[in-house]
Amino acid sequence: MHISYAQRMHITMRTTLDLPESLLEKLMRLSGEKNKTRLITNALIEYDRQLRREKLLSCQGKGIISEDFSPYKIRNAEKDESNG
Repeated sequence: MHISYAQRMHITMRTTLDLPESLLEKLMRLSGEKNKTRLITNALIEYDRQLRREKLLSCQGKGIISEDFSPYKIRNAEKDESNG
């Protein structure tokens, strides 16, 4: 079962949007999603991930991130701390 970011945070904002119906229908067909709110929420989450990934990649080779950086090392260290 997929739990969206908005559902985890229990924060919602009701708003009115003018969206191209054809695009919305196409994405609902492609994703199999039946709920427009979930479709848009998931699209926003994915867009956020994409932007953060692009920002992180733009730091490559600039000395901002260590050459031996590994998110897996960090994740494993966090798991070890919580288990220990």
